[in-house]
This record gives sequence, structure tokens and C-alpha cells, in this order.
Amino acid sequence: MQSVNILIQALEQYEGTYIVISHDRFFVENVANKIWFIEDYQLKEYPGTYSEFEQWQEDRDKAAKKAALIAPAPSAKATSNQKSAPAKAEPAKPTSNGSAKSSRELQEVESRITTLEKELAQYEAQLADPDIYSNAAQLKDATLKFEQVQKELTAQTKRWEELV
Repeated sequence: MQSVNILIQALEQYEGTYIVISHDRFFVENVANKIWFIEDYQLKEYPGTYSEFEQWQEDRDKAAKKAALIAPAPSAKATSNQKSAPAKAEPAKPTSNGSAKSSRELQEVESRITTLEKELAQYEAQLADPDIYSNAAQLKDATLKFEQVQKELTAQTKRWEELV
């Protein structure tokens, strides 16, 4: 435990970038300010501490369970019952315009984030190509575009966090 605390202190003083892979949650909570995780066979990023990431995951899981309860898949038994009894129409539930709007905005922001991540990957590939460094104008252009996309991606990610 003492060596973990010493390592935490050393990393807090370090001004560079480092990647930590650990199962020690105490250690990760004290040094991480960005979490990378794998979801749907893709590497994704959560910009925050480990406890914030856990809370965010928990909220997502609760929302997914709630959505599953609201719209369950029809079972075979329910299908056979519907054949024997006439269907009863249920009144449509009114949806608040604000939640529909925010849901739509959330989808738009997620779509924009996906597009920006693809653009960013293209610029990263360009900047990783050694040939680009022989042409100063091309390098400057690629760097500017990379920084613009990165800035917009950060803003969209922040907006996404607010909506979620």
C-alpha cells in the first residue's frame, strides 16, 4: 500500500503523459483523468475520473434496463393470447416535446462525434506519414485541420455529457 501511494505521488508530479493499465481501482481512481474502454469491439474514451466513469456506466445501465421494461419484446405466449382475444387499444402516452427534442439532439451529437472521430483518425494517419514532414505547407494544413477537428470533438463530447 505504501509503494502504491508513493507511485501515485510520483505520477501526480509528473508533467508528461502516461498510460496505466491496472486492476487496482484505488490506484486508477487516484491517477486517471481519462478512461479508455472497449465497447462493441471499439476502443472508446470517457473524459473523467474512474469514479465518474463508474457512475456514468451505472446510469447507462439503469437507462437501458428502464428502456427494456418500457418496450419489452413480445413473447411467444403473448402472441398466442393475442390470437384468441381481441386486441385492446391503449391510449397513446403523451411525450414531452423537450424530451423528444433532447433525444433527437443526443442522436445528432452522437452522430457528429462518430463523424469527427473518423476525420480525426484520417488526420492522425496523415500526420503519422513521414512524407508529410517534407512539405511544410501540407504539414501546417494537416495540423490545423487536426486541431480544429479535435477542438470540435471536445466540444461535442462535452455537449454529449450534458445531454446524457
